[in-house]
Amino acid sequence: MFTSSDVEANALCTAAAPFVFQHAYRRGEETVCVYVSSYRCDDDEFVVENRCFKLFGLNERFSGDVCKRRNRTLHVIQDMDELKWISVILSPIAYEVWIGNDAGVGSILRPVFAGEQSKNTEGMKIKLRVSNGFFDRWPRGTLIYGSPEEEILPHLCSRPAQAYEDTLRDLMDNIGRTGVPVNQGKDRFGGTRAFSYHPVMLAVQGQGKLEPKLELLHTFCNMLPNGYAASEYDFQDLREYKSFRRKENMPKVSFRTTIGRASSFKEHRKECVPEPNSNKLGKKFLYYGSDNTTSITEQKFWRRNKPDFMCADLPRTTGVMTTEGFEDMPAMARRPLLCTFGNPPNLPPLKLSDLCNKAAHYDQAKGRCVCNNEKNDARILDPKKYKHYPEGAVCIEYVNTTKTRSIVFILDNTGSVGQEGFKTQMQFMKKVFDNIKNIRVGVVVIEGHSRVVFSMSWYDEIKSKIADYVNSAKWGNKWTAIGVAIYKARIMLENETTNEKIIVLISDGDNDACFWNDPAENCDRKKKDEIKKHPQAQEAEEARKRSIKIIYVLAHEKKYDTDPASKARVHKIVASTDDIIRSKNYNSLMERKIFENLMAIIAVEEV
Repeated sequence: MFTSSDVEANALCTAAAPFVFQHAYRRGEETVCVYVSSYRCDDDEFVVENRCFKLFGLNERFSGDVCKRRNRTLHVIQDMDELKWISVILSPIAYEVWIGNDAGVGSILRPVFAGEQSKNTEGMKIKLRVSNGFFDRWPRGTLIYGSPEEEILPHLCSRPAQAYEDTLRDLMDNIGRTGVPVNQGKDRFGGTRAFSYHPVMLAVQGQGKLEPKLELLHTFCNMLPNGYAASEYDFQDLREYKSFRRKENMPKVSFRTTIGRASSFKEHRKECVPEPNSNKLGKKFLYYGSDNTTSITEQKFWRRNKPDFMCADLPRTTGVMTTEGFEDMPAMARRPLLCTFGNPPNLPPLKLSDLCNKAAHYDQAKGRCVCNNEKNDARILDPKKYKHYPEGAVCIEYVNTTKTRSIVFILDNTGSVGQEGFKTQMQFMKKVFDNIKNIRVGVVVIEGHSRVVFSMSWYDEIKSKIADYVNSAKWGNKWTAIGVAIYKARIMLENETTNEKIIVLISDGDNDACFWNDPAENCDRKKKDEIKKHPQAQEAEEARKRSIKIIYVLAHEKKYDTDPASKARVHKIVASTDDIIRSKNYNSLMERKIFENLMAIIAVEEV
């Protein structure tokens, strides 16, 4: 290499290798570059700046687990220098590799479509071309959309490089000379790094109390080499973080960190009341990395019952690090800062859809989450509990949380139901069926000869058939055989291998009866013998012996309250009165409280 001046020599050496440039000297016209590496990697890895790289999954389809199960992350390329060196180093051994970048990285690193690819990015992942292309115009160093279903490429996995002991010791000595307390701690990959405590009381600046500029905290720490504001993500795990906080020279106060509430959740509650969903609100806060990345915080890193972000005199739009985990805090609250040095955590990049729960999606036009079904907004379903929330902040979806549940619904088709009552019962069941998932379902209908309409199946497999039935079923004005219906439900449930087994019985508490020569249903000897063989109380007891729970949706409240015999029959069927859901009559089944009470028992999850 030849240069004509020291300035040229320094510029050449700085650009010629991905290591820390120490100095250059010229031997005649020849330039000699001297480098030093402050970080080390394994022999089968290569180092760029302060990360170790290796290719994995050479013969596997795209998967985020390829790197994760090797205690690494699918690497996200941050800048052009990193892009250059990775491409140069990998050029002799690969053509293209999967990387962790997303479509919204920025104009400089924006992916392109190669060849005849459609311009639809749905389901696409990003790959990096590291050798010059033979079949299209895209050169080495280009980010390209790739199909994870069709292409098998190596995965570019990375981890933080380990600082040499001399590097770490020199760093800690230099910081210690300033009078700042400094300690060592294990990082996310088991390496040792330095953390320094700065007793300067800092608030978070920004435009107004709802728009904190958390990135400025990194600027404060950046006055030291490769410094940035520390968070719990810089430690190996929560146990290591808590152990670090117990060190003698670490005060027990909370530290500022770059955690802030997502912009779509800036509106705070109108009333200060206990937060019912604090164990699910961690995903409403974001971590702002020193490398301009943004990631969702994980609930496990928060203190118990935190964040309680909507209940405060001032909106709690930022997060601080207590000795037990993150806690939400108003931006103006002044706290000291914990700095660390080296490589920031390589966390999964933010996807706006991840801000929303399973019952919601992110609306780009509105700039926030909205309920998938606007009728499922918690403010509508339970205004007393959720009226103080912003629109779309809490949505309700009814799903089975265990995925190991079997339910038999026993529907009433007897004379006492009536035409309108039967119609309302079917509307009620349609609403129930529209809000369940991942359960095994069977249906029995009460008649003089109670019958199985649907044998046990996964609900999703017979969803359309059940929908057709509830939309077309007609009132039959039949006799009553509840005992037989419970028996047939029990037989189906006995063969199930699920953890929970439930019978949901809809009836008005009538006694079993079936008579001869009725125009609606003629009761022959076979039907009468069947009813006699399977009394209500006996069959209910047999079901309970087999750990089958019976929920009685009582569709005749007055009869239950005024007829002792009816009340006695109901009590012999259920294990306790807590298993009774009362309705004035069949026409009242569509009342919201009845639906919610039933769903809370059989399959409910608030999201």
